Amino acid sequence: MKTPAEKRALPAERRRCRHVGRLRERTGPPGQSKEVTALILERGFKGLSFGSKLVASKHGVVGLTKALAVDWGRYDIRVNALCPGMTWTDLSKQDQERNPGMFVERERRIPLGHAAQPREQAEAILFLASAAASAVNGLIMNVDGGNLAMSSGSSLPWAQALATSPARPTNDGW
Repeated sequence: MKTPAEKRALPAERRRCRHVGRLRERTGPPGQSKEVTALILERGFKGLSFGSKLVASKHGVVGLTKALAVDWGRYDIRVNALCPGMTWTDLSKQDQERNPGMFVERERRIPLGHAAQPREQAEAILFLASAAASAVNGLIMNVDGGNLAMSSGSSLPWAQALATSPARPTNDGW
């Protein structure tokens, strides 16, 4: 059964994009690229036990992002998506206090060895909205410390060992 948030996720993103698209077509100096960025949970890209509705809605936003990037490109509107990984917010810190072991384990599995800070997520969005990203359109950007790259379906023993090893890996022997 879908949660209320899951029922609203994709339709709400479509409505928001329609509204933003109409607004962006009418505003801004001619020739200045405009940016629309959607946010997607990283967990939506992985297979989850009992998570088919969440995964389907997140993949729907990915498809919508790519389709709008193609459709709206002619209006000089860029559409990209940001997929944040584990990020230390006030809410996640409260959750960590209730279950510290789970957060230690999750953070240890991130290839960069740490969760993101909200500032890092914001900087990625600012980049996508900047002139430096004027040719970036249809990008699904993971800001997750490499977590999704490591979890992309690989079942190789070394990938599993890397995910569970207490020692940080080195380049020796890789």
